[in-house]
Amino acid sequence: MANTNLTAVGVTREAHRLLHNQSALIKTVDRQYRDKFSPGSIAPGDTIDIRLPDKATIRTGAVMSVEDRTEQKVAFTVATQIGTDMNFGAKELTLEIDDFSTRILNPRMARIASEIDFLGFTEMYQNCYNQVGTPGTTPATAKVILDAGAKMDDFAVPMDGMRYLAVNPAANASMVDALKTLFQKSDDIAAQYRMGRMGTALGFDWTRTQNINRHTTGAFAGTTLVNETAMAEGDATIDLDGFTDAAPTVKKGDIFTIAGVNSVNPETKRDIGALQQFVVTADKTGATNAIAAVAISPVIRTTGPLQTVTALPANNAAVTFAGTAATAYPVNMAYHRDAITLATVDLVLPDNANFAARRVSENISMRIWKGDDITNDKFPCRIDVLLGWKLVRPEMACRVIG
Repeated sequence: MANTNLTAVGVTREAHRLLHNQSALIKTVDRQYRDKFSPGSIAPGDTIDIRLPDKATIRTGAVMSVEDRTEQKVAFTVATQIGTDMNFGAKELTLEIDDFSTRILNPRMARIASEIDFLGFTEMYQNCYNQVGTPGTTPATAKVILDAGAKMDDFAVPMDGMRYLAVNPAANASMVDALKTLFQKSDDIAAQYRMGRMGTALGFDWTRTQNINRHTTGAFAGTTLVNETAMAEGDATIDLDGFTDAAPTVKKGDIFTIAGVNSVNPETKRDIGALQQFVVTADKTGATNAIAAVAISPVIRTTGPLQTVTALPANNAAVTFAGTAATAYPVNMAYHRDAITLATVDLVLPDNANFAARRVSENISMRIWKGDDITNDKFPCRIDVLLGWKLVRPEMACRVIG
């Protein structure tokens, strides 16, 4: 018998379930619901703040050396309203919730989940400065994954069962084939055979997703050098020259290293013995074989609780970009749950709608709203999520280039 009491709350609850189940990323990241904002006070493009844990330096000896607290806040833009719209007649409103879910909700929520995942992976890779692997080579050995784990170890990422690895189908196929019998229990090997995925291996919970980004590098050919006579503590930009292109470009997401500038462990501040990798955080085009004020992460600091490197870059120090100029590479991602945050806020719920609901589940706020089209005997309906992604702790993630 048909269900004539299909409700907005019931549909929203089912939409939440489908969104969570079909997303490769949402279920593995920090999710924050900003309930302190009243509906309508936050609109797409507005900025909120997320506080990060305090960092400190260590004293040696008995004499106190008091330092001011260094509280970090990350500006977080709620920039995207994602939704799906449908127009159906009275017949669909009399469906059982299971039929409604299968026929109408499921394909739409799958599309929303894919879009949210793609935005999250874009935010993650474009602002993550750690990278392992060989550009142009699909990961196919245990070592490249172990290298990602080692990189995260160097940056004091917890080994607490919340490390994840998201790979594209090509990398997944290569890795499953290469590692199908490597140190796995028989039931895990059977699961690999049945499902075609790694499961839990090499320190990560694996997921396969088509929403991994491809990054196209800038035009940075030449013998690139630092073009700064005196860099300062806290610099978030750097001047470069030595390009062979008259108007060179760098792209948001490009990775490079600087000779003589090593990374430090974020807790002990000790040199880890490897060059610090930097990521370009905004597209920039230069002139006359140079680019000024290239925005980078991490910020260059050689002292204090927020220290990131062992030394300031020297003028004319060699700069080495990862990959070949103007070439696209897939960017698989290794990350800890706390590296990236998904935040959602409430959307306004109309007062005069007879079929509308807003529901928060697992810190994701979603709204459904159905109207009436009396002329065409139709019922237009929309489902919306207002969200923002932010890589709040880039040191807790690592790109695995393909």
